[in-house]
Amino acid sequence: MRKLASIQKVVNLCPIEGADSIEAASVEGWIMVVKKGEFQIGDLALYLEIDSVAPDRSEFCFLWGGGPRPSESKARIKTKKLRGCLSQGLLIPLHKFPELAGLEEGSDVSELLGVVKYDPRK
Repeated sequence: MRKLASIQKVVNLCPIEGADSIEAASVEGWIMVVKKGEFQIGDLALYLEIDSVAPDRSEFCFLWGGGPRPSESKARIKTKKLRGCLSQGLLIPLHKFPELAGLEEGSDVSELLGVVKYDPRK
């Protein structure tokens, strides 16, 4: 079973050519575009996989510009290309989720946070 939301370790950070405020972070073999300086190699972070749906929580409202969560399809995590770099999921600093403190790398937190798999039939 997929871990739609899990705690993962940042294993690499790389600059993105021509980008001053973002960089590429790697976890579990996937690459995400993140804010520069937000993570250090070895940091634990919340990772949301592609096709997961972010819940209606303040920590995720930046995805849809604030306010209540829109339809499931608009809250879906998709692969995007930013400044020529693929972003294959979402990485958020763990400190934004106090309820996850003390959990180990690899912990599945999908149910705890209310993250579900995107269902195109909805």
